[in-house]
Amino acid sequence: MSAERLLEGENGDQLEQSPEIVDENLTEEEHGANTNPKKVKPGMSTNFLVAICCGAFVADMAFGVLAPFFPRTAREEGIAPIWTGVVFSIQPFVGILCSFYVPQINSGYGVRTTLIIALSLLSVSHLIFALAHYLDPTPFITLCIFARCMQGITTALFDETCGSLIITLVPEEEISTTLGIFEGCRGLGLVCAPIVGAVLFEHTGFSGVFYANAIIAGIVTIYVASALPEGVTINHKEDTWAAIGEIFTFPEIVLALTTSAMAVFGTTLILPGFTLYAEDNYHMSVASVGVLLGCSSIAYAVFAPAQGAFADVVGNFNVIVVNSLFIGISLTVLGRTPPLDSIFPKESWVLYLGMSTVCIAFAGIIPIITYINEKLLARGFDTEEYSGVINICFHNSMRFGEVFGPLLASIFMTFTTFSYISGGGGCAIIIWTIFWYITASAIHEDLKKGGEEKPLLDYKV
Repeated sequence: MSAERLLEGENGDQLEQSPEIVDENLTEEEHGANTNPKKVKPGMSTNFLVAICCGAFVADMAFGVLAPFFPRTAREEGIAPIWTGVVFSIQPFVGILCSFYVPQINSGYGVRTTLIIALSLLSVSHLIFALAHYLDPTPFITLCIFARCMQGITTALFDETCGSLIITLVPEEEISTTLGIFEGCRGLGLVCAPIVGAVLFEHTGFSGVFYANAIIAGIVTIYVASALPEGVTINHKEDTWAAIGEIFTFPEIVLALTTSAMAVFGTTLILPGFTLYAEDNYHMSVASVGVLLGCSSIAYAVFAPAQGAFADVVGNFNVIVVNSLFIGISLTVLGRTPPLDSIFPKESWVLYLGMSTVCIAFAGIIPIITYINEKLLARGFDTEEYSGVINICFHNSMRFGEVFGPLLASIFMTFTTFSYISGGGGCAIIIWTIFWYITASAIHEDLKKGGEEKPLLDYKV
């Protein structure tokens, strides 16, 4: 971010909302009904950005730390696979329910307090996980589900608030890049989670994993509380449901949100069965699976900022389409569904290649939020005012995928194999992406011909 866009107080991190500044060089036509005057946004201080990135890191640690060992632990405890699916799915489901109230919480308590509450709940949820393992199977799985519900609240509060802050404070031409940095830190959480989880599990057991995560989350909570300035506000729409209804009147946005849901659905579809698949078919230990998932997530962390910057240059729509196709192809290869089982050998490098490609491509789905932002901007919407609603729609589309992916996978595992689950999810994504590209391209062309959509000056739509 440019230094001149940072508004800092005595401590170097105080942010204030800048007044609306209109570009006087715009022509009368560009000031028409379909075009918003350009605003100069205050930007985001480095300390502020680092703080929310650290929060994103520990939040994604919570989601990914279970992956290497929980399915195996549940099987050893005699817990049915469907409940493993519920443990993975309940977090995003609760996130969906809570997300609609985040604007009111932000308005009532402020951004800083909202984020502190979110991270405090995360710390407590880890402690519940740690203590649950000392109990019998039924209370164990019950407390695990309860702890995941708490993490769902954290997810809703944190994702919606931070996404809205980025849209509100960061200039339009830098939003994808800034989101890429933010998502890259989430990717780092995904990198560390399975590796740390697997290593701690083998040396300290189930509870040790979560005691360590509770301490890490507690430290980050203290840092966020000290780093975030008071008085930062987000200009939310008062009627959240009405604003969502407005956004859903635009078919190209609905299609983009469906694409987001499909990408996450396919990616999380493999979550419950992947560890067991790697152990049973490739004879990998829990630690080896953790390293595999961690190394794959490195690709996400590295490529998320690059994908965001690339989208700022070539356009969000093109980047999203290409990466969505790659997700589908990678999942199909990963499962080695017949006849691919005769083409790709049963060697661990196939798993590394497949998972790394999925993670790299998934980083290219994040620009959907900027795609929605630019489509509303081009139609004359004040995207700062709609920032909370945009984030609710985007993150909930992803959460729908997170809910149904693991849940349906747990059901499918009772009568089919991982190969067909992964391959089927990949084929579904490929088919949908082709349909979306054809349909959305036609909509874009019709809007331009009809004059309903006009790009802002110096802003690529």
